[in-house]
Amino acid sequence: MIFEDTGTIGDSTDDTTVDGNGDQRVRVKQGLDVLVTIVGSAGIESFVSFDGSGFTRDASNNYQSGTFTVCDDRGDAGRARAVYLGAAGSSRVGDLAGGLTCDG
Repeated sequence: MIFEDTGTIGDSTDDTTVDGNGDQRVRVKQGLDVLVTIVGSAGIESFVSFDGSGFTRDASNNYQSGTFTVCDDRGDAGRARAVYLGAAGSSRVGDLAGGLTCDG
């Protein structure tokens, strides 16, 4: 789900207005197949937020960056992918590296 967060950054507890403080949904897509898992590293494990300039920001207004590990039900790290997210909002996809695994 993508939404404009006008209240508490990352809070999406109300289905009607996202967090109840005037947030508006921008886009909702079907979820991933249950056989695919995505795990975010520390700092991006719950949400990613972008400011008006495209930079990532956490709830304390610090830059966010990290890696999403994308695995399927085989758990084969050789087939898994990493999505690297930079603080400037850029991302790239690559193979798992630096100790990332599909072990959950």
